[in-house]
Amino acid sequence: MSTAGSRTGRAWPLLIGGGALFFGLALMVAGVFGGFVPIPGVTTGPARPPCTSLPSATEVEAALSEHADVTRSLQRAVPGARVTVVKPCDGAEAGRGMASISVPDGDAAEDVSHWLGTNDGYGVPVEVTTR
Repeated sequence: MSTAGSRTGRAWPLLIGGGALFFGLALMVAGVFGGFVPIPGVTTGPARPPCTSLPSATEVEAALSEHADVTRSLQRAVPGARVTVVKPCDGAEAGRGMASISVPDGDAAEDVSHWLGTNDGYGVPVEVTTR
């Protein structure tokens, strides 16, 4: 009887350790797939060209001014769209920019992407974001 009791007594630490390991792995998997734990090499933000290939912010501002008709057409097609110049770079490339089209939701972002694929743009890099 003492032999059976000692075997059961040794099994508890294994069960507790195995349960903790399983729970930890489950939390880690949920964190990765839920987007809480970043995966190296996978970007979660918008894809952008490298800063060295972006035009100057001044050139982007000029392109938006020269193509005001594009902005008006876009805003008619996608109500609530806002077009601005953003400077996503730091350091020596801080003066470079791109056009940013912000929209209220994901459906509007899809509408902008479709519109950009079927209409003339600004001639500068563009990102679409939701606010």
